[in-house]
This record gives sequence, structure tokens and C-alpha cells, in this order.
Amino acid sequence: MSLLPGVVFLSLCLQADPTAEAPTLAARVAHVLTRVEAPDTAAIDAGARELLRLGDVSDLLLESLGTGRAPGEDGDGALLTPGQRALLLAAIERLGSTKSAIFVADAARDPRSAIQVAAALRLMASGTYDVHAMLALARAAEASGLESGVDEALEESLSAALARSSASFAAVESLWKDLGPVAASSAVRALEHQGGVRALDCLRSLLGRRAEYDACLLVAIGNSLANLPAKSVETLARDFERYLHSVDSAQAQAAAIGLGRLACPSSVPALIECLGDDRPLARTALTALRTCGSVSLPGSASLWRNWYGLEESWWQERAPVLLESLENAEAEGRTLADLVVIARELSEHPLHRDDLVAGFRPMLMHADPGVRGLACQTLERLDTLRAVPPLRLLLADEDPSVVAAARDTLERLFQRHLPPDRRTWQAYLREHGLVDDDSVARVSRPPSAERALKAP
Repeated sequence: MSLLPGVVFLSLCLQADPTAEAPTLAARVAHVLTRVEAPDTAAIDAGARELLRLGDVSDLLLESLGTGRAPGEDGDGALLTPGQRALLLAAIERLGSTKSAIFVADAARDPRSAIQVAAALRLMASGTYDVHAMLALARAAEASGLESGVDEALEESLSAALARSSASFAAVESLWKDLGPVAASSAVRALEHQGGVRALDCLRSLLGRRAEYDACLLVAIGNSLANLPAKSVETLARDFERYLHSVDSAQAQAAAIGLGRLACPSSVPALIECLGDDRPLARTALTALRTCGSVSLPGSASLWRNWYGLEESWWQERAPVLLESLENAEAEGRTLADLVVIARELSEHPLHRDDLVAGFRPMLMHADPGVRGLACQTLERLDTLRAVPPLRLLLADEDPSVVAAARDTLERLFQRHLPPDRRTWQAYLREHGLVDDDSVARVSRPPSAERALKAP
């Protein structure tokens, strides 16, 4: 007799094993959530409807919002991607605004867990709550000892509020003195993430109000120099310099790092004075000096003073002559070889790199495409993002070799590859605010990237 019927029967029995566990509600919610990979509107809408058809999933959804993970045992579900987070919020919105409002109000009145508070804050971020309400909830959580796990959600909600309304900046300023450590650090990170001149002004306005948070503020300010107006460089340099000799080592080091990123020539003497016995500060100041001058001198204050004196003498006496030669190059009939010599000498003194950019404009507009290409190469050696606005104009140059030189220089300045077409570049530069001559924007590059150091 054939064994096939018996095998089939046994297989069917195994498949229909009544002891096999059915997926839990949490597992089914996790399955629907993690099925979405990208923020696709149709998939999110369909997923939200499917989640609510599973039954009473409101507690599971709110818990996932608080943890930032899909439902799982002991909160160890997979981290939610942006698309999955969007699906989660869409499903919660379908529960009704009343339920969300009650949940937020309960958390504000009696915060019971960090997960509950984080979920409430993320609901605030997707709603119309203002900074006052968000920070009030954060203060209540800190008072209940629920600091851990709340900071990320608070940063998200504050970032959303700052993006929605300029009044949020004033709210942070007015509430600053009442914030606990978690709320204060989250507010600083949200401002840093927001970027722009208004966020930078807000960060600067908070300096000195609470000494225990000044180091955090100085770090954020140093990371927020994108699109800083050129007229504000000296003022911000003085802000940093005030903290160089702080008794708080963290403040002093953060100030030195900021001055290195700002690369203001007038701050060099103050940095040289930090090359003393405080080893952590001395190391930080040395790195800042090397960044400012693009020169790898050792940590000797006397050597740096001598170098600075020579650079300033060159800037006062020799640089004006060379820049005048560039200005009158076409009228005086200077050859490409002549201009190579002049450009080389100027690029060997990058301390005043930002001021030198304007001096190369005559070369960028020269009738000879070879001269325009030379200008691109020289601006690359100066290594300042202040060169971006004039370089972007050459993306429309009539000579393909000049366009290629400008594009290559921009890519090296940004240290990233971008598509070669002009329209893409222009959109990228507009996005980063680099469309005029009044910007510094040093940290639009990866902050970890350092200038190549040259021998003096």
C-alpha cells in the first residue's frame, strides 16, 4: 500500500496543530508597522486603516510612540523608521483628537513613566502645542524623576515648534531660567538642529544667564555658524574670547573650538595666550590655531607669536600690492604666468582667507578662461566657503573647462560629490543659504573634516 496518503494526512495535522500559538496583538501591530519602508502616502493610509481593524490597539500604538520602537517583548522591538513613524502617527490620528488630548493632559497632570511622557511629547510635535506646553510637561517629568528617555522626544517636539512659529524662539528665551538639565539640553539641541540666523541669535542670547549651561551653549553656537553674516564675525569672536579663560575647562575648550571654526584673524592672539599649562585647553587652542592659519607649528607660544607677526606684516604691507595687481591685471596686460605667481603668493597666506576672496573677483571675471580656471584653483587652496557665492556664478560660464573647474572646487570645498548640472547645484546652495556674499557657513561641511596643514 502506498504511504503517500498517510504522509499527506500527517502534514495536514502538523499545519493545523491546535497547540500552535496565534500571533499576539502586539506581534500583529508590529507586522503592519514594519511592513512600511518609506513615507509613502498610500501605504501609510492603508496601514493606518489595517492597524485599527486589528482591535483595541490604542495602548500599543501610544507605547510604540513613546519608545520609538515597534511593539515587542520588554520594549525590544525594532526601531521605527521615518516612514513607520509616520504610519504610527496616522493611525493615532484616526483614534481621534479627543483621545490624544486626554492622553497629553493625563501625562501633564500626573506623569507616570518616561514612555508615557515621550509619547505625549511626540503627540505635541504633531499637533499645535506651543513651546510653553512642551517645556511644562518636561518640567513635570523631571520633577517626577523621569528624565531618562524623555530628552529625544522633547528635542523632536521643540524642533517642530521652532519650525512652526518664530514666537517659539522668544518662548525658549523667556523660560530659560526655569528649565531643568534635560529640558535645557534638549532646547539647545533643538535650536542647533533648527539652524539659521534666528536660532543662532537665540543661542547667543542665552549665554551668561545660567553658567552651568554655558558650555553646552558654546558647543551649539560653534556648530551653528552656517550663514553667519560677515559683519557678525567679530562680535561672535568676542563672545567666544570671553570664555577662553573661564575657570570651567569645558567652557574654555568649547570657546577655543568655536574660534577655530570661526577662523577670525583677530582672535589668534587670544588663542596663543591659551598655549600654557592647562593641557586640555592648550591642545584645543593649538588645533584652533592650526585651523585658522593652515600651518602645523608646534605648541610653542613664542613660535606662534612670531608667525602671527609675520603674517600681519605681510597682510598690511604686501597683500595690498598683490591685490591691486589682480584688480588691474587686464588693463596692465598681465599674462597667465604673471597671475600664477601672484595667486600662489596670496594662497600661501590663508589667515585672511575670507578677505582675500573679494580680491579674486577680477580673475573670476577675466576674459581668458585659463585665468578664470586659475582663480577656481586658488580659491580651493584658500579653503573657505566664503568663496562659494562667486564660484557658483561660474557654473553658468560659457567655457566648459571653467564650469568643470568651478564644480570641482565646490565639491572639494564641501567635501562631497554632487550632480554636475547647474540647476541642482543652485538648488543645493539656496537650501544652505549660500547665495550671496554675506555668509561664512563654515560648518556646512562635515564638522570632522579638517583643513590640510601646510608647512610655514
